[in-house]
Amino acid sequence: MKIYLKSISLRNFKGVKELTIDNLSQEVVISGDNATGKTSVFDAWSYLLFGKDSHDRKDFEVKTLNPDGSPIHNLDHEVSACILVDGQERYFKRVLREKWVKKRGEESTELQGHETFFWVNNVPYQAGEFKVKVDEVLPEAVFKLVSSPLYFNSLPWKDRRGILTSIAGEIPQPHGYDFIKEKIKEIGLEVFKREISAKKKLLKDEVIQIPSRIDELVRSSSEPVNVPELSKQIEEALKRVGFLNSHIEEAGKRFNARNQNNLLKQRDIHEMKMKLQGIQMRVEELNRSASYGVTNKIKDIENKLDRYVTEINDMHTEISRKTLAMEIIEKEITALREEWNIENAKTLTISDHDVSCPTCNRPLDDIETRKVEMTTSFNNTKIIALNRINQEGQQKKTALETGKALIADLTAKIEIKNKGLETLKSELKEIRSQPLSARDYTKEPDYIATQKAIQEVVFEEIATEDTSELKSEIQLLQDKVDAARKLLTLNEVNEKNKVRLNDLKDREKELSQLIADLEKTEFQIEGYTRSFITEVENRVNSMFTLVKFRMFNTLLNGGTEEACETLVNGVPFSDANSAAKINAGIDIINTLSLHYKASAPIWIDNREGTNYIIPTSSQIINLVVTNEKVLTVSNN
Repeated sequence: MKIYLKSISLRNFKGVKELTIDNLSQEVVISGDNATGKTSVFDAWSYLLFGKDSHDRKDFEVKTLNPDGSPIHNLDHEVSACILVDGQERYFKRVLREKWVKKRGEESTELQGHETFFWVNNVPYQAGEFKVKVDEVLPEAVFKLVSSPLYFNSLPWKDRRGILTSIAGEIPQPHGYDFIKEKIKEIGLEVFKREISAKKKLLKDEVIQIPSRIDELVRSSSEPVNVPELSKQIEEALKRVGFLNSHIEEAGKRFNARNQNNLLKQRDIHEMKMKLQGIQMRVEELNRSASYGVTNKIKDIENKLDRYVTEINDMHTEISRKTLAMEIIEKEITALREEWNIENAKTLTISDHDVSCPTCNRPLDDIETRKVEMTTSFNNTKIIALNRINQEGQQKKTALETGKALIADLTAKIEIKNKGLETLKSELKEIRSQPLSARDYTKEPDYIATQKAIQEVVFEEIATEDTSELKSEIQLLQDKVDAARKLLTLNEVNEKNKVRLNDLKDREKELSQLIADLEKTEFQIEGYTRSFITEVENRVNSMFTLVKFRMFNTLLNGGTEEACETLVNGVPFSDANSAAKINAGIDIINTLSLHYKASAPIWIDNREGTNYIIPTSSQIINLVVTNEKVLTVSNN
């Protein structure tokens, strides 16, 4: 895929108000004095495609600035370009626009941020879609590799090495080294080397510790001892200890035999004292029982007294209540009697009006019949009223008689209760006047007899035999045995130390052999690596014309480590001059373009410092510093 910049336009981009460069050829020269906009064109190209400047920075000032350094607002900052992709035109455009918002209640608008708009072939796209369209032409990482002479060597060395290794393809393995190849296939070369190094370090660390451990064992060992002699001394001392212990044991037996009778007497005294305590407890329990009986009887009488007083009071209360009720009934009977007299005295008086027509006041036709009816009705009503009064009076009289009978009954009961109350009081007084008598346990016959038996017991005096000298001799003999056994224990430690010393010496030899084996493996790895290094560097360097690459560094110990340093005529890229760096970069781009099957415009800044550049099939855009105050574009 060949990418060719046909034209590019800038509007309000950085310091450029309006600029269009078109009809660009295979090699273009953009020249002018400093600050005329050369780098701005390069930045515009990078910004259009990737949103970054030519130094790969996203955070850079796109806007046109006032003399005081403040941005000019309300401008669209636009970059567009026409690109030929394998001869087909594609039009890309990016516009940065300020976003102004008017808040509610305020007259002026406020800058709230920025918006970016994208077009491809005059069709608007979102940011993600635009990136996909650019990647369809060429992904950003590859774009930079094939368009910037300095980009490849700005990458970390591992990234550079990875790119070169990928374009070199599969490198044939050196002959032999089957074991090394198998391990590399299994875990990788670097992991294998680190594994060998780690194992060797562990083994060497262990070897370093062995002399100090041997020295510690030697220092912890003691002088040799005469084991048979010490064993004999221990045997004789223990025999003497046994003899002395038997004498002490016989003396103890004699003492125990003499003391046995006293022990039996002491047991008998204890049993008799327990008997005394039993007598005391029995008598005291009898006294308590007698006292409890009197106390309980007094409590029973007092409870009966309380109950009698309560019942008498309740009956007096009931009499008072009944008396009051009867007084009310008597008043009600008197009222009924007066009502009866009034009702019985009533007579019927018939007026002319009563026997006349209520409408016309004319006398009725049958006056006598009317008078008979009125008299009969009056008499019936009077009889009913008198009967009612008589009935209520009879009920009141019955209730009055019943109440009187109840009061008489309660009065009789009160008299009976009062007599019972006096009887209980007399009984209580009689009980309280009688003194309580308690038995004295010390005067009980069996208590006196038991005390006498205790007093008659006589203990025998016993003298203990002195065995302190025997015990002192036993202690001295035991100390002698302990000292001899300690020496025998030290001898056992010595024997164990000898075995451990031999084990450490054998381990030291074993470790030395293991370290030698690992160092042999390391030597084989170095031989394999040197062979492989030569093949890798030859394969990589064969793909370039001007530059060479050092893919491995030789260490002071003769080993190697992976690297990736660009050499220009034998000089490290970082130490080469500008022209050499430009041509080295183009040489790298030529190879990468072949590998990726893609070329893009190569931008060469400060081209005036490079008189000659090596041939390339990519479009070249030279940025040249001159004395011209106006930006000039020419096709070579």
